[in-house]
Amino acid sequence: MAIKDRADFVCPPPIQPTVDWFGKMKRRGQVIAWLARKHGWTRGAELGLWEGATMAFVLQECQSLHMIGVDLWTPQPDNPGPEGYEGWDHDQHERTCRDRLAAYGARATIIKGWTVEVAAQVDDASLDFVFIDADHSEKGVRADIAAWGPKIKPGGWMLGHDASWPSVRAAINDLVPGYWVGPDVTWGRVWRPA
Repeated sequence: MAIKDRADFVCPPPIQPTVDWFGKMKRRGQVIAWLARKHGWTRGAELGLWEGATMAFVLQECQSLHMIGVDLWTPQPDNPGPEGYEGWDHDQHERTCRDRLAAYGARATIIKGWTVEVAAQVDDASLDFVFIDADHSEKGVRADIAAWGPKIKPGGWMLGHDASWPSVRAAINDLVPGYWVGPDVTWGRVWRPA
């Protein structure tokens, strides 16, 4: 996640978790790893990698998990949301991510591209979960949910980050009703298309 240097945007404060399942966990990677272990997940995807720290943590904690990671690593000045990623060293972030995830070999598939376009490369009903943390505009979150929802197996989970952002909340209130909020403003629930 990268915030544009826009005078009209202030990052919203975190909201309180609505569930207490996670104990002392504080970070999104801990939440994903806990759920993966609890449910025996073996395949998942993370949309929006930046430098790959969350995906690396989850893969380290869950030895039988394989993940697809998607990021554009490109400025997006026309993005309707608060992110534009202008002025970022995208090449360095991508190198850091790829270097970090190389340790996991075939368990980590990294794809550079638009998340909605990359979804077409993934078989329907092939993933146990999808974690959305890419384009935080309402339009972007809606598009990711629509594109990646069919990729989730029956009984799998739709997850994401930044539930405190009005744009994210508007999309998930409509498309993922009944979601919980956990530590680090993660959100999720068993996927049932709205």
